[in-house]
Amino acid sequence: MKNLLPFLAVAALLASPPSARGQGFAITGQAGTLGVGGGGVIGLTDKFHIRGTFDFFPYKPEVDFSDITFAVELPTSMRLLVDLYPVGSFRLTGGILIQGDVNVTGDFLGSVEIGNTTYTDTEVSTLSGTLKFDTALYGGIGFGNPIGKSVGISLDLGVGVRSAPKVTLRATGSAANNAGFLADLRLEESDIQDDADLLRYYPVISLAISIGLGM
Repeated sequence: MKNLLPFLAVAALLASPPSARGQGFAITGQAGTLGVGGGGVIGLTDKFHIRGTFDFFPYKPEVDFSDITFAVELPTSMRLLVDLYPVGSFRLTGGILIQGDVNVTGDFLGSVEIGNTTYTDTEVSTLSGTLKFDTALYGGIGFGNPIGKSVGISLDLGVGVRSAPKVTLRATGSAANNAGFLADLRLEESDIQDDADLLRYYPVISLAISIGLGM
């Protein structure tokens, strides 16, 4: 996958002769399902652009995994993309989506069921975990061409497709190193893995404002 963008870029250059009208540079600011962030676009011709974006989430939502409520630290994301404009400002986009790990933390008062056993908050005071993602292939469509405009607006609709994330769990408390608890923890890990398998498809909706800088 790391060789995908150079290949697409070369193909783009060979497929269409350079056009000064389509060359330029723009910076973007965007918000959507990947969070908020910025990026840059290089216009190679009037039909082909190379684009990079960086996004992050400024908040930590709460999410239920396997009936346990966790505070979720959502990942930063990078997209490395090639845009093809077959007609007007409509574009077809391909590339890769790179996301950091998702970290989750649960703090418990009273009791919590882990695996097949209920534990008190003394036995298990915190349960934390990591969902580790690999690089995703990204494909989508979009509307809006930032090259050649002082200010522009564009929309991305796409999806990243990857392997299911690898889930690992850790705990603190008096039972944290108990063999029976560790067996329950592995069962809980498997249950959360089943929920996390849905995350192998990541939908992307992103609205961007661009400023053209020329070349």
